[in-house]
Amino acid sequence: MQILKRRHLQLRAYGHILILGYFSTDPTNDSALAGIIADKIYVSDVNDFPRNTNGQFYSFIHNDLNKAISLFQSAGIAANPNYGNINFARGLKARAFAYKGDYTNAEIWANQVINTAGLVLANKAAYRGIFWTDSIAPEVLFRVQRIGQQNSQATNLHNAWFSIRPSTTGSPFFEVSRALHNKLNPSNINANSLSTSVADVRANIIIGPDSTIDPNYAVSPDYKNSDKLIINKHGGRINTSGTIWANTSTNGNNNSFKIMRLSEMYMIVAEAKAQASDFAGVATAIKAVRDARFGTSVTVAAPANQTAAWKMILDERRIEFAFEGYRFMDIKRLGAKANSGLDRDPADYSSITSNFPAANPSNLPLSSYKWTLPIPNAETNVNTEIVQNPGY
Repeated sequence: MQILKRRHLQLRAYGHILILGYFSTDPTNDSALAGIIADKIYVSDVNDFPRNTNGQFYSFIHNDLNKAISLFQSAGIAANPNYGNINFARGLKARAFAYKGDYTNAEIWANQVINTAGLVLANKAAYRGIFWTDSIAPEVLFRVQRIGQQNSQATNLHNAWFSIRPSTTGSPFFEVSRALHNKLNPSNINANSLSTSVADVRANIIIGPDSTIDPNYAVSPDYKNSDKLIINKHGGRINTSGTIWANTSTNGNNNSFKIMRLSEMYMIVAEAKAQASDFAGVATAIKAVRDARFGTSVTVAAPANQTAAWKMILDERRIEFAFEGYRFMDIKRLGAKANSGLDRDPADYSSITSNFPAANPSNLPLSSYKWTLPIPNAETNVNTEIVQNPGY
């Protein structure tokens, strides 16, 4: 029972962090509205619950996490990333404080995870294992493990981007954006040689080896067919001679969802340093991640000012956490500080009816109300006390 209670508390806190992040107009404002605190089981005909404030949410979240941490400490159970654990609970505290903008506490908790979890940033080989063969690598704090019996269109991870498998012939639904590709592979090197030609392992992780990379995509009359950037991150392979680990088949390989990794703690430390105008500290935190991803010591120049520091962090998070579900909240939280919003290449606007360079529409501005999600109709239709977010 105590084991279940520990895990329930931190998972409940995790769910409330998600609700606050997506539905609050300003996660840093204690008075802004979040969602409804789920501290009980609500019966179906209850329809008079107002939204709680961010301040109430944060208090509830940290109370759950503090209890979970205390229970984990008293039990002395070794952390296992396949289950709720003390490292994940501490990491959630760091994440929640970062969302609130309380970087003094965010840095304390992030550093506690870095210094006490007994984990290290994965080297290049281990990093590939995290995403391709689902190994329990040295930096995974918590993951939602998927089993072979759950390997179906509705429940596996790679089917978010492919119908069958991560490859050109795997019926892809989406591609890597040209803007993201250009950050990883600006020289348009042949995709099948990325593992040996680009030092940053994340290029090989994100861009599939069977991608067709057109160096002249910007002037191509048929960009959609001459430039195909295949997503490789979940269940992919190092080159076209390698085996595609994940595919949609009965009892086949099924990637877990990585909910938190150690690199996020380094990024939170970088945010804390940016908030304090410690630009050398920003560079040091980012360098730790890049050293692991490049497999060697790299030079990271300190940003010149706060805006440049936030931009450096936002760009690094984009590469590090691509296709892991961070980008929306990263722009919402950090975009204004970094003076950087949606970053798209004009080619990313191509569609069935509009081939690049036919159009280059404006991106969603950082001031848009759409950076806060609407309260669902299923809630507003039955709950007389709920307040809809502005603009909807």
